[in-house]
Amino acid sequence: MVVPSALPERSHILLTGASGLIGARVLTFLLSKDYTVIATDIVPLPPHLPPLTSPSTFHVIDLLDHLSLERVLLSSSLKINGVIHLAAIPHPLNRDPREVFANNAVTNYNVLRTVLDLGVERVVQASSVNAAGLTFTAPERQRFDALPLNEESPMRPVRDFPQIGRETSC
Repeated sequence: MVVPSALPERSHILLTGASGLIGARVLTFLLSKDYTVIATDIVPLPPHLPPLTSPSTFHVIDLLDHLSLERVLLSSSLKINGVIHLAAIPHPLNRDPREVFANNAVTNYNVLRTVLDLGVERVVQASSVNAAGLTFTAPERQRFDALPLNEESPMRPVRDFPQIGRETSC
């Protein structure tokens, strides 16, 4: 979650994955705190969210196409102060693991490279609990040195999906 004191008073945030389970809640939070948001997702916003009002905007784009993201950011009159990157295929169920890996790894790179090139210095990137070997790991294969898990806990992915979070984490 964004710590309001860590950003300038009139902050403009790029939020990827704005239509997702977490993204929609983050979008609601940011707007309630008067942040200006450039929100993106590959699908439209859920109907329970009110439409964004100017200067906040929403764009349906595929982050596999880095030029789409670049066009959105360059066409905006807002200077982005921070990024909250939540866009990803959220789980590998009913998907080819190669598709999940390719999508999530490439979109992570595209977002990070694009905002770096544009001079954005603050990025929050969500990772998956799967990097620690949780949700999609069979219970008998879960190994933990200690509970609760924290940022210092070793990552123990046992499938392709969690490997993405391990390889792209900053």
